[in-house]
Amino acid sequence: MKRFRIATQIAMTLVVGSLGFFSTMADAQAPKTPTQQYRRQPMARNYGAPVRREQPSEYKANVLDRDVVLPNLPGYTGKQVFVSGLIYPNARNSPGYMVTYNTEHTKDQVKQWWMNALNMPPWKVTFTDASSIQAVSKDGAKVTVSPGISVTTTAEKRKGMHGSYIVYYHDNGKPR
Repeated sequence: MKRFRIATQIAMTLVVGSLGFFSTMADAQAPKTPTQQYRRQPMARNYGAPVRREQPSEYKANVLDRDVVLPNLPGYTGKQVFVSGLIYPNARNSPGYMVTYNTEHTKDQVKQWWMNALNMPPWKVTFTDASSIQAVSKDGAKVTVSPGISVTTTAEKRKGMHGSYIVYYHDNGKPR
């Protein structure tokens, strides 16, 4: 008797399951009205791209079109050409700068010059590795110098140049 019940339940499950299969096939074969046939889900406005948020003002930069003199920072004594620069006018406490120069000297010569210059008062080197030098001045200004190979730019700004360096400078905003 128990075997009969189990066999009946299995048979009923197969019949009910197959009816569901046939009903979905019937739906698939049924003619669709034009609105059903062409209805699509609305697409995301940016097609999956992240939505751009307004950047905080302290991170917005303005392009520099010429060289600037950075306060209290020694000037490079070798031949150099201004390539590009950014100023962050709303950085915390005071403006921040990122300036790129091409130089006639090699990467190693540029690094050595900056190591010597930033080891003199009022600067103190706080970190150095193969690609950068970081220093802090007595008044709290911070600088990072990253020497490198000549930066790609116009032919006149690259002629005779063998190296480059980028200066990241941020004053602390204290009066001098």
